Amino acid sequence: PCALTTANVAEIGRHLARFHVATRDFQELRRNPFSPDRVVEMCDRIKREARRDLQRIARRLRDEILRCANSFEGLAPATIHGDLFHDNILWDENTISAILDFEMASTGAIPYDIAVAILALTFVDDDFRWEHARELVRAYSRVSALETIERNALYWISRFVAARFAVSRITDFELGPATSAGDRVHKDYRDFVRRLDRLDAIGGAAFLERVLG
Repeated sequence: PCALTTANVAEIGRHLARFHVATRDFQELRRNPFSPDRVVEMCDRIKREARRDLQRIARRLRDEILRCANSFEGLAPATIHGDLFHDNILWDENTISAILDFEMASTGAIPYDIAVAILALTFVDDDFRWEHARELVRAYSRVSALETIERNALYWISRFVAARFAVSRITDFELGPATSAGDRVHKDYRDFVRRLDRLDAIGGAAFLERVLG
């Protein structure tokens, strides 16, 4: 579907939960390529190599990453997809037929995957569709209940995810020589800065109330 419905986001939540349940006993470990320390290194590269406006943004994003880093403490390790965007979900009408692109799959925390889905799939016209975010988490929880520590971490991990994608888009699309239009679709880092701004404006308590309430 071109525009996701409440039923669509519920379907996504169920599939994400089933993926996490199915991989609970998966033994292979792979470090998240966008762990907090790695993203801090990327910020430092931007500060060294980018133009001044991006250097200022990188300082803000670096501070955000460090501020959010301890939100992962105490969370159980899980196998995560890490990149659940629209273009990685195939549909047969209103039923998911496949989830693609496990390049970013790694050992991480379940709230990270949920946060990626919320930020990627429920943010429209500079604001979250809270009913969609809530239904995604609700459908997920019907398949696999979230622990209290996972629920409490979701706001700060969402902030981390917003900063992480802003940083990776700067390094991928703003540093180095420009790529031709045919090479790949340009992805604007400011899309995720706007998500971070919205998360900052609403605050943790209101976010959790709207998403989990």
